[in-house]
Amino acid sequence: MNKTVVETTLGALIVALTDETVRATHDRKKAYNLVAYLLADLLRHQSERVRGKNSAAIKSMTAVGDGLSWQ
Repeated sequence: MNKTVVETTLGALIVALTDETVRATHDRKKAYNLVAYLLADLLRHQSERVRGKNSAAIKSMTAVGDGLSWQ
C-alpha cells in the first residue's frame, strides 16, 4: 500500500478545512463547528496511534507554535 505524506502546519490545515467546509455548507457558523469537530477527532486519533507506539514520546511532545501539548 502506498502512503502519501503531506507536510503542513496546523494553521494551514485549519484554513484549508475551513475554506472547503464553508464552500460545502454555505454557513460559516456550521463550518467552524464542523472544522472544530474534525480537528478534535483527527488529533485525538493521532495521539492514540502515537501513544500506542511509544507512550514515552507522547508525554514529552509539545507543539509550541499552536499551543498544543500532551502529557
